[in-house]
Amino acid sequence: MVNAEYESSGSEQESQESQSMRINTAPARPLTDIEEFKRSSDFMVLEQAVFCSSQMIQQGFQKYDLDTPEGQKRCKKFLQLVQKLCDAFGIQTSSKEYRSKFSKAYQVLYKEGQQNYLTEILDSAQEGFPYLFVNGQKYSG
Repeated sequence: MVNAEYESSGSEQESQESQSMRINTAPARPLTDIEEFKRSSDFMVLEQAVFCSSQMIQQGFQKYDLDTPEGQKRCKKFLQLVQKLCDAFGIQTSSKEYRSKFSKAYQVLYKEGQQNYLTEILDSAQEGFPYLFVNGQKYSG
């Protein structure tokens, strides 16, 4: 009986040693595409955007709060992250030639080659109109 216990404990010890040896010597498994993406800076920006979107303050009728300083701050942060996502994923902007007709005051708001997500535009978009008035002219996007 003593010998059987000794043998079984000896085989358990050998098994544990071979497992630890295997763990130490086994090559690392290559990362999957998803695992690689989760380690990328693009994923971090995406994750931040999702978090920020959940922190935005919604008012009635599914509109975001752009009337309070806190609501403005949260929306601006989210829109900045949306711009970073566009840059990170290489989203091309459509022609913004119509901006050349804007007054200098409006042109200052926009950077060429970027989407330029602004809380003022979001506020107008929340009204549900498919166009925007700038300098008294109607622009459809």
